Amino acid sequence: MNKNNQQKQKQGPPNKRTYVDSTTGKKVNDYIPKFISSTPWYYNNDALQVDANSRKRKTDDENYKEIKDKSNDRLKHQRLNPESNEIIKNNEPRRGLGIVDEFKVVDDTVDNDNINTNNNVTVNDDAKNSKLRKKIRDWKKKGRCENCGGKHLKIDCLEKPHNISYIYRTESNNNSKSQTNHILVKADTDDWDVKRDRWRGIDMDDEYDGIVDNLKKKEEKLLNEYKGSNKDANDANDTNDTKNENKSLLIEAITSNTSFAIDPNDKSITTRSLGEKPRYLETIKTGEELRYNPKSRVYKDLNEGYLNERGQFIPYLTGEAAEFEKLKKFNRTIQTKQKQKWENDKEGKESVADKSYATEISPTSAMLKLKEKEEKDALIREAKRKELLEKYGAL
Repeated sequence: MNKNNQQKQKQGPPNKRTYVDSTTGKKVNDYIPKFISSTPWYYNNDALQVDANSRKRKTDDENYKEIKDKSNDRLKHQRLNPESNEIIKNNEPRRGLGIVDEFKVVDDTVDNDNINTNNNVTVNDDAKNSKLRKKIRDWKKKGRCENCGGKHLKIDCLEKPHNISYIYRTESNNNSKSQTNHILVKADTDDWDVKRDRWRGIDMDDEYDGIVDNLKKKEEKLLNEYKGSNKDANDANDTNDTKNENKSLLIEAITSNTSFAIDPNDKSITTRSLGEKPRYLETIKTGEELRYNPKSRVYKDLNEGYLNERGQFIPYLTGEAAEFEKLKKFNRTIQTKQKQKWENDKEGKESVADKSYATEISPTSAMLKLKEKEEKDALIREAKRKELLEKYGAL
């Protein structure tokens, strides 16, 4: 028993990445999300029955058994045609499977609204209007087609569109098709494409071939015009690479008519400067810490700014902005000191505020006061430095 346990411990957990599809012989990517690789409970017809076990989430052991089974294709339920092993390239355009219209002939002798008219008897306008109103009322109740009067919607009608609606049609203006006892009704289907298709009577193959022919004619016309205007292109000999030459000439002809055409004689081509480097490359050698901001998708250097409480990057001020901020800070400290003096002054000798320290009133005088303070601080620092050097015998 101990030997078996030791062997199991050496083997470790089952490696899911060794799974190979039996049909294709390729290794299956195990990093596919579970909601894609796992088959839904409603995929099979049997699972549509009321079965509580079919809706239970499978354990890891059950999932591993499915992976271990080489004959089981995990992504079969995701394929358009599960029976064929053909790999469909979705990066290339392709034609659809096509839409087949099926219709059936419905006898309409019983449900048609017939108005008995007698040519020998003259009927006044009121009687005609009353019969017409009754016909419209009955037609609305039964939900008839406006085109032919059949028991289907107008969008599903396969009759030729009539100028006169069915409810206003009489025996005199009826055509031969509407006088027949049967109508064509589109057959019911579960296919969404067939249900929504409105391209009746049009062959898509002929349409597609016609579009391709028109494009080829335009290309030939453009190529001939370009060859006629350029001698170099016209002097080219017919070789095996004529198709490739024609392609390159066609591209030149198309680009020459656009605003993006590049002049070969123009040397001032707008390119990215070689000195431009990403920020993370500059700090590889220095080892500086960078902070990535996901909103702006930019790397921020913490030596150039700081993050506030809300996580916003605030850059440090430089140049004139830094000097102006220093001036405001200096004036603010002076004004707070003056305010404290004025509040503590009971006799009223101190003035409320000194205008020379207000940047809004006299910014020049405030700058001169700051300069005087900086010079005074520099003299005090120099005197302290000399005193320390003399004290320890450095001078």
